[in-house]
Amino acid sequence: MNTERYNRYLEIEKEMEQLKNEFQKIALQDEKLKAYFKDKNVSYDSIRVAGAILGGIDIRNFNAENNQKEKYPYTEEQLKMIDKYHELDTEKDELEWQEKIEEEM
Repeated sequence: MNTERYNRYLEIEKEMEQLKNEFQKIALQDEKLKAYFKDKNVSYDSIRVAGAILGGIDIRNFNAENNQKEKYPYTEEQLKMIDKYHELDTEKDELEWQEKIEEEM
């Protein structure tokens, strides 16, 4: 991997780790979130799991009739963190893909 790409890759990993840890800390302190997931066996404090939960809500909302939309259990701040994490994960995947293509050439 070229130096510039490698350095960016490391930056992304560091930022993702920080987001993951910050998200977990915030989620575990959020009493509304604790109450929402009280009877559900899910790791709601994991940023990756939270992204999957939001995806499920989006699918259910897409199929909902009569505008019976389900609301996200996460706060705006938490949603922004999840989005940023996903963006970084996508960028990281693209860097890995570029490296693989270069290796195959």
